[in-house]
Amino acid sequence: MANVANDGSSTPRRALGPIPDDWTHSPQSPDDGDYSYEAPSPLTDTGLMRRLAPFRDDEPAKLTTPVPPPRPVLPDPEGALPPAHGRRYSANDIPYDEWAAPRRSAASPLSPIAGFNPVLPPPNRPSAPPAVTVPLSSLDAPAAPVGPASLGDLPRSIETAPTAPAEPQLSPRQARKAEAERLKAEKAEAKRQAAEQRKADQEAARQAAAEAKAARKERHTHKVSPEELAATAAARLAPPSSPSSPVRFAAAEPEAQPAPRKTRPVLIIVASVTIVVLLVISVIYLLTAHSNAPSGANSPAQAPVDPLLTSADLGTLAGQSWGTAEAANGARPLCLPATADGLPAAQRTSARRIPSTSSTTDSLVQIVDVYPDVTSASTAYALRLQQTGVCANDTALIDSASTIDGMTDSANAVQLTVQDATPIHHVVLLTRTGRTVSLIDLATSSEVAVPAVATVASNSVNRQCSGGDGTCPTGIQVKAGLPPAGSQPGWLVPADLPRLTLGAGRWSSTDNPVSILGSGCEGVDLTRLSGATADTQRTLLLADDPKAPSGFGVDQVIYTYADAKAAAAAAKTINSNIDGCADRMLTATVDNGPKVSGSGANSLKFSGSTYHVVQKTGQSNPVYRVGVVTVGKRLVYVLANPTKDFDFTDEAWKDVVQRAAERVTQLP
Repeated sequence: MANVANDGSSTPRRALGPIPDDWTHSPQSPDDGDYSYEAPSPLTDTGLMRRLAPFRDDEPAKLTTPVPPPRPVLPDPEGALPPAHGRRYSANDIPYDEWAAPRRSAASPLSPIAGFNPVLPPPNRPSAPPAVTVPLSSLDAPAAPVGPASLGDLPRSIETAPTAPAEPQLSPRQARKAEAERLKAEKAEAKRQAAEQRKADQEAARQAAAEAKAARKERHTHKVSPEELAATAAARLAPPSSPSSPVRFAAAEPEAQPAPRKTRPVLIIVASVTIVVLLVISVIYLLTAHSNAPSGANSPAQAPVDPLLTSADLGTLAGQSWGTAEAANGARPLCLPATADGLPAAQRTSARRIPSTSSTTDSLVQIVDVYPDVTSASTAYALRLQQTGVCANDTALIDSASTIDGMTDSANAVQLTVQDATPIHHVVLLTRTGRTVSLIDLATSSEVAVPAVATVASNSVNRQCSGGDGTCPTGIQVKAGLPPAGSQPGWLVPADLPRLTLGAGRWSSTDNPVSILGSGCEGVDLTRLSGATADTQRTLLLADDPKAPSGFGVDQVIYTYADAKAAAAAAKTINSNIDGCADRMLTATVDNGPKVSGSGANSLKFSGSTYHVVQKTGQSNPVYRVGVVTVGKRLVYVLANPTKDFDFTDEAWKDVVQRAAERVTQLP
């Protein structure tokens, strides 16, 4: 049935013909200023609607899906202008860089208005209805994945490649939203990877600390071989197998191009893991190098350091200021010569002298010897200790000795006095830490306490043990002790006896068979005491003192008994005879001196008496100093032959007898 127009005509309607060329100059043109959209149009409703009627006249109006009109057939008159001249159809053969908007056509209300200059070229619009109408419900279906589902779906060549469907174009707002979501997702992924990396770094640091602690604990007992070190390094550099590790390796998977924004986090993670591995390897290498360090003189690990004291270290020691340190120039600590029998050769020796700015006689001399190993250093230290205990110096007197705990592996000090016209007090301090032996001699005009010297010397010891070679100071404790025993323990040495004239005299010793006669008040034959199993004698003589009488000296005799009870009984007999000598002999005068008591080596106790005896005769009045002491199973008898004008004081004689008893305690 034919459609009927609204004006009553049964003739089918068709699209309008071409618009006249002078349309823009018509009074009804929209481009004309007098045109009004409310004025009645000279065109029919068919011209206004530009489509066919969707219903018949005899049927009620029913809305259906609008059908686009057929493509109009345009006339081709002679002399027609080319499309580039802006006809109503938007054909254009001008390049995009010279493109201009087409003229507006009445056929399309969406055509650009006059004066509009678009930036982009016009979109391609369809000129014919689609072959298949797409239902509206299909728009809600999920979009199919773009690209081949597998490697087999990839096109083998350009000629046979199927045409991929075009991606839907997003509006600027949708594009910005999609970009923001992508950035947010990347930021969340980077944050997650950073958190995993922090956990991995913390775990690696804890593991490295544990391994370093274990290595330090075992470095003296376990030697790490180069093969073990290489294996450890290879294990550290191997790719991690943990699924949470940010670094993964896949041999069979094809390489994929990472997103540009994810490259930097991956590089940071890889660099962090590499740094942790290198740190762990460095710690293991340093610990291994130290434990396996050679002990040769040219070993790089044994690079010399400055272990000597400085003026700043001394501060105000001994209540005075100290000058600039200088070379020792042959200066040696008191009692310690440069060479000795049995002294090991040192690998390296450093020496320094620091003078006092307050006194010309005060100074500090320090010598540090480094030996090849701890055994050599221990041997050298023991020999140096013996030298301070006997002090082969004609003018020195051993005043006291001390042991020092909590400073180094071994530490001892001896206080001496050089008995010149102006006495000089010395503190000789010996320390050993590892392979290093330090000899310090502080000489001052006034006495200095040993703890003060040890505290200052700890500055030097800290530098000597800084490489882990030996014990460092932890808490210094000074205890009174005995002068170290010499090669012949049990006997007085010249440094045990004082000078009777300051600046003059020297003591010497000889060992003889027992031939002592005594003071004449002992009441027994001292050359052969009853019950003694052994007896020996040492005589010390004073020379080079013009005031000393001829043959002036001190005799020491040691009697050994079966037990302490027998020795005490013999000493009691001698003491009783001396005490009653004045009653038996009218020519004798006996004065009791200070008592002697104490404990020596191995906590062995001793006790005894001292006497001053004068025998009055017609021609001379000889004077005697006597000492009788019991030390365990031994009896010690000490005798001196002074004169009225050349004699020991009571306290000086007590010190001699006390030192004799202390020396005897050192006997095995």
